[in-house]
Amino acid sequence: DLVHNHLTFFVFNHTAIFGKMHWPRQTVSNGFVTMEGRKMSKSMGNILPLRKAIANYGTDVIRFVVTSSAELEADSDFNQAAAEGVISRINMLENLLEKTMDESKKTETENKKPKKTGARAPARTRISRWFYSRLHARVRDAALQYGEFQLRPLARALLYDTVNDLQWYSRRSPSLDLREFFEYWTLLVAPFMPHVAEEFWEKLGDKKKYLPQAPLAVAAPFPPADEKQIDAALGRGEQHLQDVMEDVRHIMQLLKRERANSITFIVHAGWKMKVRALVAQHKNIRLVMEEAKRDAELASRQPAVAQMAGKLIKNIGAITGTAMESGEEKEMLAEAAQFLAKEFGAAEVRVLAEEDAPAELAAKAANALPGKPSIVIA
Repeated sequence: DLVHNHLTFFVFNHTAIFGKMHWPRQTVSNGFVTMEGRKMSKSMGNILPLRKAIANYGTDVIRFVVTSSAELEADSDFNQAAAEGVISRINMLENLLEKTMDESKKTETENKKPKKTGARAPARTRISRWFYSRLHARVRDAALQYGEFQLRPLARALLYDTVNDLQWYSRRSPSLDLREFFEYWTLLVAPFMPHVAEEFWEKLGDKKKYLPQAPLAVAAPFPPADEKQIDAALGRGEQHLQDVMEDVRHIMQLLKRERANSITFIVHAGWKMKVRALVAQHKNIRLVMEEAKRDAELASRQPAVAQMAGKLIKNIGAITGTAMESGEEKEMLAEAAQFLAKEFGAAEVRVLAEEDAPAELAAKAANALPGKPSIVIA
């Protein structure tokens, strides 16, 4: 139905008015807009006029919901619950932006006061570095996704995944460092939500700290990703922390406990990473033991190596990805100790290396594996 009018005259008008360099090179039409997954019709009573939709939800929300639900090979779908979800997320982001700007003003006031010689700005915490690693990976990917019209995964990443990251960051950290985030995110989301972007850009003030100043968000260049801030290890660390928390919850359910007096995490000894690597490579206990005999560190631990290799081979499907080295895992858990204590209502959270575990915990310590610290709840 579009070929006989809109699309044909679209071509006619461009060829009549513009030079050849501005003629359309491609036309894409992806069908109807459905409502809640169903075709809109009077008989179903599910027609939502565009003017009413804009009055109810705003232009940016309509743009985002319709665009983010569509792909070139599928119809767009308008979902009212999704629209309300977008509004709640924008409101959350706006509140965080206002808090960020209030804190920025306080910081500027503090900076005007005389400082001690040699004073430096505090380094970012691990969780802050994780958050900005995720942000800049998203900036890097967004440039390609916009160019290839991968709008559905891009929209999900820019709003839903980003808000999930913010919620985890807020949960993990007593204070949030968000000025850089808002400068980047505002420009990333501008093609989807131009009015929201302009409001955020104005609230960020005339002096941008991380990106060049532009009078309007629409006039600003697309922001480049800071590759130096992207660190996949930080992502693995936070995922590991969430997995460990799930293990703690499971143990507490078995113990029928709502709170823990103390939680002790015992991190695997370094040599166990070698065994894990051998099992992942050979998937055969005989070959693992032959290789272990050639390693001085493992040769002296033959019974322990055989026991560990047997456990891992029985659950070989669980050996995926890269496990954290013992030192890195211990550092990550120690940094999160205060957070873990708050999450589980524990008065104390200890993080021990397997070799430093007291005699009464020796049996528990021996069960520690890469990616699976032993957990003792008292």
